[in-house]
Amino acid sequence: MLRESTYIQLSVSKLIALWAFSECTLGGILHALQIPFSGILLGGIAVTIVCCIGFTAERPFWAILYATLVAISVKFALSPHTPVTAYLAVGFQGFLGALFFSFQTRFYPIYLIYGALALVESALQKLLTLTIIFGNALWDSFHATTLHVVNILGLNPEISYGAWILVAYAMIYLVWGAIIGHWAYFIPIGIKDIPKSDITSILSSESEFHKKKKKGKALLWLSMALILFASIWIFHLSGINILKLIIRPIIIILLWWGVVNPIVKVLLARFLKGKNDKMSHIIRQIKQDIPQLQRLALQTAYYTGIHYKGINRIRHFILILIVLSCEKNSDLA
Repeated sequence: MLRESTYIQLSVSKLIALWAFSECTLGGILHALQIPFSGILLGGIAVTIVCCIGFTAERPFWAILYATLVAISVKFALSPHTPVTAYLAVGFQGFLGALFFSFQTRFYPIYLIYGALALVESALQKLLTLTIIFGNALWDSFHATTLHVVNILGLNPEISYGAWILVAYAMIYLVWGAIIGHWAYFIPIGIKDIPKSDITSILSSESEFHKKKKKGKALLWLSMALILFASIWIFHLSGINILKLIIRPIIIILLWWGVVNPIVKVLLARFLKGKNDKMSHIIRQIKQDIPQLQRLALQTAYYTGIHYKGINRIRHFILILIVLSCEKNSDLA
């Protein structure tokens, strides 16, 4: 709960805790609440928190690097089966943010560029992962399929529509990252304009989410079936040996999960083990705060779902969650 004060002020330590929470737990909550685009929303939350640390901390470079280490440590402690690529994404967001905010903390273009680059890296990492798993055969089949569709529609076959689709995919992340950077820049103004009475009313609200499990599972299975049939159709059109395409991913995934992932995690565990007692205490404290952060996330999602629609719902969800969980005088440790 928030205690009385003239203005809402953010705590760097609580921003770090929220980032760690968002990396290991918040994704499951957003998915369970059926909030659209939960994956890209999570990336936006991480970028926003890094920006908040950037303009709140006295020494933003070291504060963001430290926050990155804590976020990775908590993620490793609570989600040990997370693939290594997830840690790389967190590390990239943190290092890039530390680099940018070490120069200037209130320069508008920095927020736009940082948000765009952080989210584009996430998109490119997904494409790189697909390439490693499936090889060039995936893109050959993708190109063959787009060419087949182009011929059916009577479009110009000399234009590489497949490449434009990939560019559009990356552009979605780039634009979303810039939007997040824009929001983050104006957060100090936004939180100053939020009446404390509105914030405290959210804390007393009841988050009655009725999760339609049967419907959700049916939609999941339907989506998986459609993806499977679409994949078979694409590979059939491209003339690629499906058996050959399946064997490669199986081998890559087995090597990744059986060899690379364990080795990297052992190295990470040894590195974290060498950290001081202060770091261990912070990790334990964040783990204790997770139930309360979960409750705040549910209440915020419930409140914004009622009072806001569309992109405004996302913006206010991020803003209000940060205020509730990171205000200096809140009950979180």
